[in-house]
Amino acid sequence: MRAGAAAVVAALVVACGGTVFVTDGLAQTTPTTPATTPTTPTTPAPTPAPTPTPAPTPTPTPTPISPAQINAAADGNWTLPDRLAAQLDAQWNPKRGLYVDRGAVSIRANAMLLEMHALAALAGHQGPARQDDRIPPLIQLFTTPPVVVYKTRTKRSRGSFPHVPAWESAYRTDPTGAVLHPSADAIVARALETAWRAKDIAQVPAANVQAIQTVVGAVAHSPFYKAPNRAENQINWNTDVYEANLIVNGDRSNLPDYRAHLKWFVDHAFTPAYKGGSSNLSKGYGFRYLPQFAGGNANKVDTVEYANLVHSALGFYQTAVLAGMKPLDHTEIARLNAWTRHVIYGTWTDAGYLNWDSGLDTARRHVRQYWAFALDSLVRSSGPGALIGVTNQRAYVKHIAEQALDLFARTAWNGTGPLPGPTEFNAPNGFPDGTKSPLITPLRFAIVAAELDVRLPSTSSLSMGNTFSQDSEYGRLAVSTPSYNLGIITPVAQGQGGLEPTRLFDGEQRPLTTLGAGGFGGPAPGLVLGRGGATVLDDQSGTQKNGKVPGMSVPRAQTNESGTFKTLSARATVRAGKASITVNHRFGTDAIQTTYHVARGAATNVTLRLPVWGADSTIDLLRGVKVTGKRLNRTSGAILLRGQTADGGVMFASFRGVPAKATVVIVRHGGSARAPDGARELRIRFKATKRMTLQRRIAIVTTPAAPAS
Repeated sequence: MRAGAAAVVAALVVACGGTVFVTDGLAQTTPTTPATTPTTPTTPAPTPAPTPTPAPTPTPTPTPISPAQINAAADGNWTLPDRLAAQLDAQWNPKRGLYVDRGAVSIRANAMLLEMHALAALAGHQGPARQDDRIPPLIQLFTTPPVVVYKTRTKRSRGSFPHVPAWESAYRTDPTGAVLHPSADAIVARALETAWRAKDIAQVPAANVQAIQTVVGAVAHSPFYKAPNRAENQINWNTDVYEANLIVNGDRSNLPDYRAHLKWFVDHAFTPAYKGGSSNLSKGYGFRYLPQFAGGNANKVDTVEYANLVHSALGFYQTAVLAGMKPLDHTEIARLNAWTRHVIYGTWTDAGYLNWDSGLDTARRHVRQYWAFALDSLVRSSGPGALIGVTNQRAYVKHIAEQALDLFARTAWNGTGPLPGPTEFNAPNGFPDGTKSPLITPLRFAIVAAELDVRLPSTSSLSMGNTFSQDSEYGRLAVSTPSYNLGIITPVAQGQGGLEPTRLFDGEQRPLTTLGAGGFGGPAPGLVLGRGGATVLDDQSGTQKNGKVPGMSVPRAQTNESGTFKTLSARATVRAGKASITVNHRFGTDAIQTTYHVARGAATNVTLRLPVWGADSTIDLLRGVKVTGKRLNRTSGAILLRGQTADGGVMFASFRGVPAKATVVIVRHGGSARAPDGARELRIRFKATKRMTLQRRIAIVTTPAAPAS
């Protein structure tokens, strides 16, 4: 951090007369002068809520982040923010005082640009991301109509939560018809809070500062933000508004509402959150996206991107307690800590990517915007003001974030050239209406990069090592090591799932098989029992129609738990009539050993399958098969192969127990939703005997990916 910013922090810590709070790695103080009402906007605003009577000064003595700590941490990574800011410079409209995105005004993009400019000022950074002169007009944008909405004629519907005052989520000159959602409130409140922090070093005019205080206070005191009101179970949006109000106004009056939301979430973790609905969490602490409904496919899968978003609400907990909020009891804290373990160990990979399942299917899974949101939320949930639930949590999160930023630069956008597309791995985008702006994803990654060291000060990154998360209710097993990561899920009408890894990536997050394996919908690993050309039983069918597919069971001590492991075993059986396939997986650091116990029933043949990502991938048969031109002739002994993807992912696979009389073929698949780049698939077919034992071992060799330029 530059000297100017350090001086501001020192002034905040030493000179201000208010109580010092720690939030997001920066010492904050209550304002010593209450906010005053700015000039009345063209659309009359309701009288701002009166300044509440401050709660008694909390007993604990706050521990602010020192200027020395800020100096040591604040250099950050400004390459991505600077490159992005330079590219967007031409989109700044000085007459309107905002950024224009392809002729339109993006509320979220302008809010994040305000936040980025303010962060650059706070860090004393010198570069394109530092635009002090643009901070006041952007504050003006977010503190006056039409962006501030004081009257609405919209009705409650999915994705719309009418409330006033509020910030519109999409720019409209007639704000009465604007779609209102608390996520827009949260992103704008956060940007205004950051601008308020930077008011001195960026020399923000007093009128703008007062406008921030008045509008943030008015939104925070709207009826919508009075508990128990919330958007389903997404208590994080409320939390962001409460935090902004505490920081810019020193207003503690929202703290009971924040506590009430946390308590409600915990109390309904495993019991219905709404009448006729379902719980907030599954037995294994997976997130339920629509708790107001009892059923629906969206509630049958852990929705990990929203799990991280909502979990970010815990990032404000210690700050709130320090400001006078009554702490939750030990039982409630223990339940939140268990949820944190699931979020850390069960929704992220060592490579910095989500171990991604979602009840919203392709509308969220592999959508880069939600990877960015989830990463930002993970970091926010682990800062100095957070409720920490995992030993070494901050070090783990630092590692995940650093890996994610590197992965984004390598696979999506390194700050040069056209902005990135909406999805990773060329995956289908099931949310086109919500991903129209190409600015949102790089902006959120840029903000994470800019303030990572400030949010996690004096923290060295640390790999989590081998991690797992098992959920008996969702039938989900997530595994991550420094060499690979995967997920095994029960089929739930998404065309994927079974007893095999529905996805398999190497340690650099390069796909090795498919994005969502299911036998009827495309290439898939596993074993199929057939009779003639018909399927009798498939252990990775992607559907529940042909033999009920259970979730993988693990030892009792690991059931519905998340944590680390040296070795991990999992087992399940799928049946159809007298036919059965029992699958035993054993997971190590760099290999997966699988044993199949098979009863053929009515089947007459067995097919073993293993896809390799990409139609341009290679499968080299090294042992057990003689290759003569394009002919593959089975010999004897174990079959050993090497599969390599076009981008350098490598795995070795061996099959034991395969008879000498077997047919071996390699099938080339074109692109599909589950394998957008296509695939090559090894198939080994042979006659079924009454009972068989077969083994497969997959060893992943992670070679370093080419660094981003």
